[in-house]
Amino acid sequence: MSLRWLNAKAVLIEEGGMISGDAFDKAEAVARIVRGREEYFGGLQVIFVGDFCQLPPISDIVRVEHGDDEYAETEVTYAFQARRWNAASWEYVTLLKCWRQLHAAPAGGEGMGEINGAVAVDDDAEDLLLPLLCIVRTCTGDTLPDAVREALSLARHVTWTKEENDSATNLLPKKHQVRSFNLEKTPREGRERFAAVDRYKGKTYVWTRDPAAGQEFVHPELLQGAGAPVATKRFRCGAASARDDQAGDRNQVKAVFHRITADPYLTLAVGSEVIATANFGDVANGTRGVVKAFLQLDDGEQMHYDEIKLLHDGSRGGRPRGVQADDIRHLYPQVHAQRMWPEVEWTDSNGKKSVSVVMPMWFSVNDYHCGSEICARLQLPLLPSYALTVHKAQGLTLRRVTLDVSNIFDFGQLYVALSRVRRFADLRIVGNIPAKLKLARASVVQFEEATRWRVLDNSAGA
Repeated sequence: MSLRWLNAKAVLIEEGGMISGDAFDKAEAVARIVRGREEYFGGLQVIFVGDFCQLPPISDIVRVEHGDDEYAETEVTYAFQARRWNAASWEYVTLLKCWRQLHAAPAGGEGMGEINGAVAVDDDAEDLLLPLLCIVRTCTGDTLPDAVREALSLARHVTWTKEENDSATNLLPKKHQVRSFNLEKTPREGRERFAAVDRYKGKTYVWTRDPAAGQEFVHPELLQGAGAPVATKRFRCGAASARDDQAGDRNQVKAVFHRITADPYLTLAVGSEVIATANFGDVANGTRGVVKAFLQLDDGEQMHYDEIKLLHDGSRGGRPRGVQADDIRHLYPQVHAQRMWPEVEWTDSNGKKSVSVVMPMWFSVNDYHCGSEICARLQLPLLPSYALTVHKAQGLTLRRVTLDVSNIFDFGQLYVALSRVRRFADLRIVGNIPAKLKLARASVVQFEEATRWRVLDNSAGA
């Protein structure tokens, strides 16, 4: 890795809007240290690509205790708010054409700031999406503008054929809504359930079914049981700092595990529509697929564990990691007892199809201050895809979207959800349209309006 830093001429940072100021400062410092040069990023040219109007970065400071010192969890900061951001002389460029939405996007900078009037809602609905997005991405405050309300109301009355309706992806703001919707849509015949294994402070805990408690799966030891190691409201770096007698501490554990993209339990069936939640083999995170079968491995096929394991090697640091055969045999008893694994037919963004057997992987949350693992989960890198959270959909282009706006709760959520489709006619709004809604964060709008942008014509060559 250090050789790559030393031999590089430039560094490309993609999806920069998701990088916090703290993470940006750390990356810049690492570049200077590894390259042994005090220039910005160790003398590398930096190409930073992103949209700050999308979902804000996830705060990467969990309350961490070092002796008597404590890093308090801070407010979300963007890369442009990093201490080292202005140490460079940036050239700010905005692209002229927005290819996802097919029409020419208004230029950024001053051009974006001028689009603050009402949108004309007329019969030419295909031309409505981009002006709507421009208002949503530049409107601060929590009062929904009349133009946005009118456009969302219009999208409530979109009519689709049955085929179009079946091909639509439902976007919902919250995870529990998505889980309920996906379970309802999953074929009922031949369902297979996959319960995760969680690791916290060196101990493992298995999710188990508890129908008597009225829950599909519970995590009694870690999240509910008395005497289990439960996090305090602070995490000690590299050492145990646990109490087991405060309900608030259990809530903190739940909050940390909530940051893991893998679900604690999955219900799948032949015909289930799924999405990959990690990169593995030739499958990219976000690729859609359909479960075609469940592969049963007998004792003579144990080598498959080690062969398939190789598909998952190579990821590091807060991402899924390679899983060992013993992890599957000893830590994943629900599935290993059956030796059943989903075989999925994938379709990538270019329409190319492939088939692979999907195995469980470790997903982890690390302490950014010292690199130690806070918690981890062993689970299949899959989620049912009949519905997705808006956060999971960021970066995807979707054929059609049904969006529930009634529970939008964060800056950038509405903008991300609306911009997943190519045309306004491919969007349908459901749920009550609230009077107040978070649209754009004021600090982002102020940064974009204060920045002098050079417009780059990217119309040719696509």
